[in-house]
Amino acid sequence: MNPSVSVVPARQRWRTFALTTVIVWLLTALWSQATPLMSVTDEPSHTIRAAAAVRGELVGTAGAFADTGRAEFQVPEGIADSYDLTCTAWQAFTPGSCQPDVADDVDPLTTGTSSAWVNLPTYYVLVGWPSLLVGGEAGMWLMRLWSAFVFSALVGVAAMQLRTLSRHRWALTGLAVAALPTAIYIGGTMNPNGWEWAGAAAVFATLLALGRTPSTDRELVERGALVAVSAVLLVSARGVTPLWLLFAIAAALLAARPEILGGLLRRWQLWVAVAASAVAMALSALWILRPPEIGIGGMPTTGRGESAGQGARLAWDYLPLHWDQLVNWYGWQDTEGPPFSRMVLLAVLIVFALAGLALARRGLAIAIALLIVAFVLTPIALSAMLMNDAGYIWLGRYMLAVVPLITIAAGVAIDDRGVGSSAVGERLRWWLLGTVGVTQVVSFVYILRRFSVGQDDALLTMLLRPEWQPALLVIPSIGLTAVVVAACVLLIGRARDASVTPEAVPPTAEPVAAEPEAVAAAAR
Repeated sequence: MNPSVSVVPARQRWRTFALTTVIVWLLTALWSQATPLMSVTDEPSHTIRAAAAVRGELVGTAGAFADTGRAEFQVPEGIADSYDLTCTAWQAFTPGSCQPDVADDVDPLTTGTSSAWVNLPTYYVLVGWPSLLVGGEAGMWLMRLWSAFVFSALVGVAAMQLRTLSRHRWALTGLAVAALPTAIYIGGTMNPNGWEWAGAAAVFATLLALGRTPSTDRELVERGALVAVSAVLLVSARGVTPLWLLFAIAAALLAARPEILGGLLRRWQLWVAVAASAVAMALSALWILRPPEIGIGGMPTTGRGESAGQGARLAWDYLPLHWDQLVNWYGWQDTEGPPFSRMVLLAVLIVFALAGLALARRGLAIAIALLIVAFVLTPIALSAMLMNDAGYIWLGRYMLAVVPLITIAAGVAIDDRGVGSSAVGERLRWWLLGTVGVTQVVSFVYILRRFSVGQDDALLTMLLRPEWQPALLVIPSIGLTAVVVAACVLLIGRARDASVTPEAVPPTAEPVAAEPEAVAAAAR
């Protein structure tokens, strides 16, 4: 293909990015306002760390809570008191109305504690800025919504890049399948786990586009910059995240087309992106391997000091629990979602991954197989490595970032075979998207009930006599969520494979990325 010609014009690419970002942000914002502040695992620690980091305090100091693994930071009083808002933690029958009021001043600063001091400071510096402008609960809500916006923008990058593949219907469907209710839920809170999921999706989708479609000079600069930024946001989330980046790079290389990959290796724009990503990984690894020494002991955890073999055995025994947590646990890992969602989502993920593996050609098949193996074995290997020093600390949501790698790769494999573009394939895709959309809405209602009236109270009580209500109230929140989810389903369901117009392909171009029908239309 002529390197000065793009099959998908820039305006169309960025329109996809903008539309996806807005819709996903609306959905994450709806989830966010439907869950009380500090009702998510470790949210006070992440909030305090963010408010301190943006004020220049990146590490913290040892204090009265050093023996529990928590460092002290100087933050506004309302944010320091965020632990007072955790009255719903491990209390699945307690609604959000139990929360007290907190101070709303930006100044003066006081002491707050956080167990997130060991994490890289990048996430916290980037999300803490609203606390400089507004104090108390308003500042915490704004930090949540800003974190949700960055999460949504990364999802927008993933959709934008998958849209540039000549066949992308099932690849985009794979992204939708990976958007589990738990991923959207965590993406709307103060927790870097959301950026892991979205960053992994963005990096992998962009690397796939680089390795499977020709890039103009402008596209290569664009894609290189997106890879670098997404990689930085991904590896800055938590200590294990450089591993997800390595998985994404390895899978994308295996899925790449040799003739395109060979040309890429001779273009300087690619190496700039590689260098930026390598620097991000190196800095992340340096922080992980040599964390700041501030005299703080590890958190008291189950099994600390036991053998690596015991850690591996526990991880193996807990695999079913971890998969359940991955798709269906909320709050401080104290609230199970609806059984319907668990059964449907696990079945969809397994069938989708196996279908992609069965249809994939050699390189992509190897990539999918290795990702599935990594999904199963990584918790076991890491638990064995960490058992003696940290105890058993693994949770199912820690593997969220690997899910989009598997489902997007599986979608690409289905697209490659062309079986998904038939009439039967299209009907199946619509049914799949509709089913995933229903689980999103059902899970939203279920978790809203948990915080409105308690997990075991009746849905009718939530609708008529809620003890706690989100900012948009109960019934409007449910209605708006259904509308936004329907918009997501329509946006992905109506996706059509790339076509080439006469304006996009001059006579000198070789339209290798176009469909035969599109090329014929262009020639006419």
